[in-house]
Amino acid sequence: SSASRFVRSHVTYVGNTHFYNRQIQDVPHCHPSTNQDWTTLMKILVENPMTSSFQFLIAQEGGEVLGFVHYSVKRPKKKNEQGPGQGIIPFLAYPRGQRQVGQALIEAAEADFRARAVHRVVAFPFSDSYPFYHLDQASLSDRLDHVQALLTFNGYARKDGEVFMDWMDFQPAVPLLLDSYGDIVLTWMEGKGPLPNLQVEAVQDKKSLGLCECLSFRHFGNLTLERDWLFVKGLNVAKGMQGQKLGLYLLQRALEEMRQAHYRHAAISASHDNPRAFLFYSNHGFRAFDTTYEFVRELT
Repeated sequence: SSASRFVRSHVTYVGNTHFYNRQIQDVPHCHPSTNQDWTTLMKILVENPMTSSFQFLIAQEGGEVLGFVHYSVKRPKKKNEQGPGQGIIPFLAYPRGQRQVGQALIEAAEADFRARAVHRVVAFPFSDSYPFYHLDQASLSDRLDHVQALLTFNGYARKDGEVFMDWMDFQPAVPLLLDSYGDIVLTWMEGKGPLPNLQVEAVQDKKSLGLCECLSFRHFGNLTLERDWLFVKGLNVAKGMQGQKLGLYLLQRALEEMRQAHYRHAAISASHDNPRAFLFYSNHGFRAFDTTYEFVRELT
């Protein structure tokens, strides 16, 4: 069937909350969105000065939502850059077994991009992901493999990837503090949920030697069911201190402090092309549960 038989253009996301929720029900750390979530998202998207041509194309049949694609054009970051900018597809959804619906949606979006002289398209960029989808840095989950397959079939290639790891009921080892780590500074901050956020930093002569930052899951959208989960947002060690197990100390200290603050479970992520971080985290309590990818295509 042609795209025109499947697709209607909308500028608001009305009545499709339940469809989206059905599509992400098997994606880790994704919980049902609400109409208010989508209303807030629409306001953010419409008012974003960096994007234009914002569209939802919704496939419907007999009033039933069969799928949707959300796309827009991101303007060049630099004023001296020429061209219309880069096409982005923050989300594409179609049910398993309805490949023709997904194909119609992606063809319709690409036709619009071509009409606007857009030649490069990035699908599921983590920088433009929905605030209530997955965790920080997440793109297209492996659990939505039928969407990955459709993009790949249409000439999209994996670009950037992120491996996500969980540690259920974490019990970190007692951290060993060495004099070379300097002073350890704990900074507690109010979180978006009932439990606090934390930064653990090693400081020497007013210079930071390393930092571990932990956030409540409440910072990642509609995660009310995961109030006792934390996300290790960052773990960084100065070059001169690498190889001295400062990173391990900061991670273990942060987890121990957060456990005392009544967190039970932890998650972390690493770039798929950073084997050192993946090796480190997977050998210190964390286990991989999902990998997400951005996809890119050069339109001809």
